[in-house]
Amino acid sequence: MLAGLMALNAFAIDAMIPALPAIGADLGVSEENRRQLVVVLYMFGFGSTQLLWGPLADRFGRKPVLAVGVALYSIAALLCGMAYSFTLLIAARFFQGASAAVTRVLVVAMVRDLFEREEMARVMSLVFMVFMVVPVLAPSVGQLILLFAPWRWIFLVLAA
Repeated sequence: MLAGLMALNAFAIDAMIPALPAIGADLGVSEENRRQLVVVLYMFGFGSTQLLWGPLADRFGRKPVLAVGVALYSIAALLCGMAYSFTLLIAARFFQGASAAVTRVLVVAMVRDLFEREEMARVMSLVFMVFMVVPVLAPSVGQLILLFAPWRWIFLVLAA
């Protein structure tokens, strides 16, 4: 489960890369550089909220904060899938990245809480191995979705 939570972030970034041309065409964004804002604002949201999730988890507990973060991630992914304008899409992507940061922060904290020494190193190695494999596979999954459905379905899969 910890590896899956960590992979969620990598999947959210890389699965939609093949859809950038379709997103641009559908939402009227002809400049390739502007399309990349879909990735840039996700990363900005992800990076800017990591300092928020840790103190919240220390105050309210790991499980409730993780549940809220993952629920917000799903809501943001649904917003991305239903976006009718590019502005709404990039705003939802920022929100999605901001909520995805909970997985990065809390997975590491939970591993440190639950395991010690060699077992902690083994679990972290597994978690990071999955985290490193997902960016390789995610664009292919995104492309597979595009073969059968419009780009919006990538975000619906992310929400699920």
